[in-house]
Amino acid sequence: MSAADEKLLMDYFAAYSARFTERVDAILAVHGRAVIFDVHSYPEALLSDELHGGGYRAPLCVGSEPFHASVDLLATVGGCFPDLDAHANAPFAGSYVPLKHYRSDARVISVMLEIRRDVYMDEASVTRKPEGFAPLQVSLKRLVDQVRYG
Repeated sequence: MSAADEKLLMDYFAAYSARFTERVDAILAVHGRAVIFDVHSYPEALLSDELHGGGYRAPLCVGSEPFHASVDLLATVGGCFPDLDAHANAPFAGSYVPLKHYRSDARVISVMLEIRRDVYMDEASVTRKPEGFAPLQVSLKRLVDQVRYG
């Protein structure tokens, strides 16, 4: 990556991070806690630029760290995705937390959900698989509802 591209990327991230921190602060002020579901997808095959993607690529990678995700929350996550083989922090680890709150504010709860793309789409044609996409929607909604109302 060129220095100019790196600067552009870092400027974008700085703006994103500042706005995200503002949102978390606002949510904390109103609700006393902020829950972050850091949702991503990843391909079935390892990409050449992945730093930590080696080994088994579970249909669901649940990234977390103890300070920002309790054992009970992680059990809730697992229960909401009963049809997916989930692995903790593999092949990816951790979850996004604004630096202002990282390991200092336990009211900020964060779990990363890395969903392997072939679960819900055909990667070659970039088309949705209804038999995978619909259950995934149900699981995500169940998770949000259980954390919100549970």
